Order: sequence, then C-alpha cells, then structure tokens
Amino acid sequence: MVKAAHCLWNDETNSPYAPKKFAVALGKIYRAWDDVGDPGAHKSDVKSIAVPARFRGGKTNYQEDISLVILSTPVKYSPFIQPVCIDFSRELESVQLDTSLGKVAGWGLTSEDGPPSQVLKTKELLHVDLRRCMQDLPANFISMVTGDKICADAIKGTTICRGDSGGGVAFPTLDGRGIQRYYLRGVVSTAPASEHLCNVKSHILLTRVSDHEIFITQKYP
Repeated sequence: MVKAAHCLWNDETNSPYAPKKFAVALGKIYRAWDDVGDPGAHKSDVKSIAVPARFRGGKTNYQEDISLVILSTPVKYSPFIQPVCIDFSRELESVQLDTSLGKVAGWGLTSEDGPPSQVLKTKELLHVDLRRCMQDLPANFISMVTGDKICADAIKGTTICRGDSGGGVAFPTLDGRGIQRYYLRGVVSTAPASEHLCNVKSHILLTRVSDHEIFITQKYP
C-alpha cells in the first residue's frame, strides 16, 4: 500500500514508527474503526514500512514523501476493495494530468476549522502548471516544491484538509476496450499553513509516484 512517508515518520528517531503502532482497514466508509456499517472491511496488522533513504520529513522539505506499507495478511478484492493501477509511463501521465481530474478519498476536516468527516468522502483535484503554482505559493513555502512534486487544486469549493494527508490521488483513462481505469499519480504531501486548521485557498503539493519507480518496485520483506 502506498502512503505519504510523513504520516508514518518519527522526527525524533529519523525513522518510521514501528509497524506495530499501525493497523490498516480497507473497504471502509465510516470513520469509526468498528462501525457496523462496514461489514465487508478488511483489517490487517502492518508487517513492515519502507521509506526512501533520503526522506527526513520537514528537515528536507518533504522530498521523497512516499512510503510502502506491507500488510500482514493478504487482501481479497470485493466490490468495495479494488486495486488502483500503477504505470510509470510519463507520456500517459502527462495526458492524464492535462485532460482529467484526479480523485482522492479521506476523512479530513469538513471546512477550514470544521470537524473531521465521519463518512469517507472523495474530492476532485485539478493539475496545476508548476510555473503558475510557484508564482502563487507564499515565498516562504517555495522550498517545499522539491523535484518530485506535482501541484494541484481542489475544485467545487473544497480542498484537501488535515486528515486527508497521505492519501493517493488517482487519474482516470479509458483502456483499449473502453473501460475506465484509475492510475495512481500522486500522494498528498503538504500545503502552506494558514491561521486556520485547513488552508482552503492554497495549492496542494503531491509526491509524484512516477519519480519513485525504483523504490516502489524493489522487493521488501
């Protein structure tokens, strides 16, 4: 499972937290871990966590903010649990970013100072040209636009808020049989802070998945 590294990172030890501190639930709709409305959820302990060797959180401006979470139990697909495609083709990626909207799901804050959502919600993201992004971002945040970042905006008056961080952003395309498939293109990394819990007026930085092909395709225990 692909996540943002900062969600699993211990700044004091400069390493990921121990896997035993986490558990994963797939196929959930409701925030509560044991909600009766999620009878088909798959729950698993975490076997191991892999993070790029150069990642050091805010000390390195969240460069390489990506991780792999290896589950202890195998996952069975169902109508509520489906895989997302990964393709490292920059040509396909470019087409998707320029012609479609990405989707991300989460239980983040419902407004700039609102409570966390109790139901899983999806938000649509629009890719933003990097030059425009850097012009719009606060000067003290520009250093966070590391070489492996994609810039995006949420649409329809919403944005990525606290609690959505670390989620995967997938963009759709039609395959040769006319079937729409989603490809993982980014992982929610960071955004400028504001006086509110959630900065609803700023661009969002995503870690570009295609920049981390070697890391993702390595064999992990």
